[in-house]
Amino acid sequence: MTNRIDLLIKVASMFYEENLTQTEIARELNLSRPTISSMLNEAKDKGIVKISIVKLGSDTHSLAMNIKKKYNLDNVFVAPSQTDNPKKEIGILCAQYIENRRLENLTIGLGFGTTLYEFIHYANYINTNFEEIVPLIGGVEMDNEALHCNHLCFTLARKYSTKTKFFYSPVKAEDINEKKLLMDSRLVRQSIENAKNVDIALIGVGNPIKSSTYRRLNYIQAEDDKILEEKKAVGDIVTTFYDKDLNPITTPLTEKFIGLNIEDIKKINEVVVVASGEEKFESVLPLLENGYINHLIIDYSLAMLLNN
Repeated sequence: MTNRIDLLIKVASMFYEENLTQTEIARELNLSRPTISSMLNEAKDKGIVKISIVKLGSDTHSLAMNIKKKYNLDNVFVAPSQTDNPKKEIGILCAQYIENRRLENLTIGLGFGTTLYEFIHYANYINTNFEEIVPLIGGVEMDNEALHCNHLCFTLARKYSTKTKFFYSPVKAEDINEKKLLMDSRLVRQSIENAKNVDIALIGVGNPIKSSTYRRLNYIQAEDDKILEEKKAVGDIVTTFYDKDLNPITTPLTEKFIGLNIEDIKKINEVVVVASGEEKFESVLPLLENGYINHLIIDYSLAMLLNN
């Protein structure tokens, strides 16, 4: 099966990336043209090739340019206003941006979350020069495999024909003692060091009070909620909850987190943030104002708020 997948990737790459005709591919691979046509269809059926229509209207383009200039960003991409699934559109835009850089020798770091999951789902099977894919935090319980950082990295590495590293710990230890034991482990220390040294990090941002993957996972308990409300939390990024001035907020949950924190993110060369929903405005704004973000990929409603 692996050899078959490799052949499908080769045929798809020759057709869609090298712009060879089906006849030219058939001649080079010593196959018939109908066979090549059938293999291209099979590549679509297996998800090796995904064709998407980018709906970049003048409204989203001008909006993106305004935000780029306002916050001094390298790139801003805004999903179309008319969509039933903004996270899907953000995922597609993120895949297009990263895949346009496929010839660069990049080590890519991944956070987790539902929007990043959409990026990985819509990423294409292509050949790249990426060095490897690296998790930035520990993993969640395996019944949430779609959000498990190691699983996301493995899936993306397979699609981009590169290597992956693993983070040998959960993102949340059972208690402080277990966290200390894990942090003393050579494998965990190496996982954190690997994460700190990526070239580009792809991260989702949450609002721990209104909308966060940590809340969806039922990690945020009543004792955390009380502190988050008292300290006026507005956002979470990797393992840090923060207020409007980016002051980290410590709760019983954050004391058990394992992975990079907000200051580690600040030191990474390039940071891509994906976010959707008006409730993320107060989460993303302080990151923008303090220079934590290089590339921003967001939905239309959030873009409108950031542009005001």
